Amino acid sequence: MDVSTDTERQFNYHLNSKDENAFSFLFDNYGATINGIVRGIFPEPAISDSVFKNTFLNICNNIHEYDQHKSPLSAWLILQTRNYLKEIVSGLSDISKRAISNKNIIDLSYAYTKQQIATVLDVPIKIVDTLIQSAISKIRYDETDKKVRKIQHAEGV
Repeated sequence: MDVSTDTERQFNYHLNSKDENAFSFLFDNYGATINGIVRGIFPEPAISDSVFKNTFLNICNNIHEYDQHKSPLSAWLILQTRNYLKEIVSGLSDISKRAISNKNIIDLSYAYTKQQIATVLDVPIKIVDTLIQSAISKIRYDETDKKVRKIQHAEGV
């Protein structure tokens, strides 16, 4: 029984023919769904954007595990997204117990490799990647927010 939608059949065609547009097709058709799941867990834009990019990269890196005969593509994508986010949340909760701030993780990244940080914090390296990217995004977002408030204050808004 074939339960594939036209979209899934098109994606499978692109993927099976080793078409380089397969991932663009995946992003165009399922990116918003994946991003919605990510934003439900990480509502702050600076963090959710970084987590979404990592989640999508994780899906692309594991696309070879997808079997169109076992499940619909949309179900597989949601499962991959959920499992990846579960790892991140678990790692972040472990780190939050250690009170690692954005500044601290940036400072560590200048002094040590990601692998060394992962070993010291006892978390997977992808958690370290996410922490660093999220910290950079958060710092940029905070700086932009400060500039906007300063301009608004100067204009009397």
